[in-house]
Amino acid sequence: MTLLNRTGASGLVPNRRVGKPMFASGSLSKVSSFVLARAPAFVAIAVLAVLGVAFLSRTAVLHDGKLYFSLADDAMISMTYAKNLAHGAGLVWAAGDAPVEGFTNPLWTMWMALMHVITPVDRWAPLLTALSGLVCLMVGILAADRIATQLGLTRAGRAFALFSAATLYAPIFWTLRGFEVGLLIAVQGWMLALAIDLEDRSLRRGAILGLLAAIAFLTRMDSVAMSGAILALRLSSFDMRQVRSLAVAVGVALAGAAILFIARFAYYHEFLPNTVYLKLESISVLQRLRQGVAVDYHVMLRWAPLLLFAVLAVLLVKSQDKARRRALLGILFVVGVQFAYAAYVGGDAWEWSGFSNRFVVLVAFPLCVAAGLGFGEGLKHLSLSPRAIAAATAAVVALGFFWTSFTHWRDTFAGKGFQFDEEKYLVEAGLNLKESTPPGFRYALTWAGTIPYYAEGRRPIDLLGKMDKVIAHSQPAPGVFKPGHNKHDLNYSIAKLWPDAMLQPPVRDDDGAINRQMIAWGYHNTAGGWWILPTSEAKLLDARIENFRFWWGVEGLQADRSKTPDGALHDAPTPITPASGVDDGARPVAAPGHGASLKTAGSGPIRNAPPRTTGNTPQRAMKQLR
Repeated sequence: MTLLNRTGASGLVPNRRVGKPMFASGSLSKVSSFVLARAPAFVAIAVLAVLGVAFLSRTAVLHDGKLYFSLADDAMISMTYAKNLAHGAGLVWAAGDAPVEGFTNPLWTMWMALMHVITPVDRWAPLLTALSGLVCLMVGILAADRIATQLGLTRAGRAFALFSAATLYAPIFWTLRGFEVGLLIAVQGWMLALAIDLEDRSLRRGAILGLLAAIAFLTRMDSVAMSGAILALRLSSFDMRQVRSLAVAVGVALAGAAILFIARFAYYHEFLPNTVYLKLESISVLQRLRQGVAVDYHVMLRWAPLLLFAVLAVLLVKSQDKARRRALLGILFVVGVQFAYAAYVGGDAWEWSGFSNRFVVLVAFPLCVAAGLGFGEGLKHLSLSPRAIAAATAAVVALGFFWTSFTHWRDTFAGKGFQFDEEKYLVEAGLNLKESTPPGFRYALTWAGTIPYYAEGRRPIDLLGKMDKVIAHSQPAPGVFKPGHNKHDLNYSIAKLWPDAMLQPPVRDDDGAINRQMIAWGYHNTAGGWWILPTSEAKLLDARIENFRFWWGVEGLQADRSKTPDGALHDAPTPITPASGVDDGARPVAAPGHGASLKTAGSGPIRNAPPRTTGNTPQRAMKQLR
């Protein structure tokens, strides 16, 4: 049952039971009525599709004549687990190693495994994963449209809400970079749409809500914060039928959670993912909150137009209109809970990206609907002509787009999206490593997703502890707090596990301390700035790999290796831009992101170096947050 039983400004009368608008004239078929009533949603979905395809076209990598697609490196960790599972090696990061749950998205990882099963070649699986995420965002748009119908948004308000959601950069970025964000936006968006319909107290409605909550929990455990807030909305209308319906929802959700915990303990012998210990253990709540609150503040600044119109909705929706006001306040309550959770965990690991993180972005679409309600109600008070309303809507949508997303889309279309170059380069690094090292070659690194994915058959060691229980339970290193990137111990990872090589250090080595320690342990510093044991060096299938730079500092910045005091590396390899490059023999070498490979670079030593990260740096961003 919808919240409104009166004709809205769009000329549509919501159906009492299922909220499907029907034209009063009755002259059109039900199908035509359905399509026309949801025209803004379908147009928004079309806009989203165009933006999504344009985004994905910027992530392609051409290596040795073959096309590859890259995802964010953390998402590629889940892809590596999925690939090993699909190939029969188990749900592990490295085939043959003891199982450690280094991912936080079990259901999404299972979906990634399915992508590997249905595609003929693994290199297409990242693209299929991203495309499936785009479909999830489209389902999220439909959920937002359902909420807009229930709140009785005007035609202008609905257009504002849906086009703001479809063009907002952060949800598209996190989804198309391979994260589970799109799935959670779809699942919890429909949870919210069903939860605010308090007239339906049936056990069936409770079972559906519980099933959606279970899917969200299986996708990511910390979805319990938002799902719990959504289910709590059902208590705003307290009677025995509602209690029974809510009890069914909670029961189904708990059954889903129990399945996850039992399966996890049976396979990994842990009740929680290793990443939970990595991010939360030995890190004080105060330290997380100090950074998390600052992060929330900056997200609010980025979303200022949406928040202002949401506040306007609270002011303009009269208290006499109890159903709409209750639903609006419920939506804003869910938004507030998710912001509070983001503050509790200290934000995300990439807060210098310039757009909202993966946690608060889950409430972006509901917030757009609340803002659309405020925008539409505000226009009603101005008594404008239809033409003026259309012009005002277009102008405000455009201004909101420029405030929240324009610079990010501009950089994306220019091929300079956040860490695009680095992640493309990691694809080439993984492929080059596989081509140049024997099976079983053990290497330590910090960017633990893309390189292990493409260098299958080699044995990675995770220096930052996502896939290492010892590091996850250790004390965090001093310095800037960066969730999931604050723990490392080379005395354990190198001196005890004894890899053939360390491709990337856990922190920047500006003073050369790590280099001196590695040499003291018997490692040789290569021309590419990484370290290898002399006995392992003799096993290399192609010695030119020693000139390949696998790292540029854990933060994506070019470190000046020429300052190394021991003289092992007097001159850093000359960085080249994505547009050009020359090797020692003055022969052209393909630049990062443009097909650089050991097979195509000629016979001279490779001098590839990854480009600098564009935009703000993590250190500068964290200082600004404080």
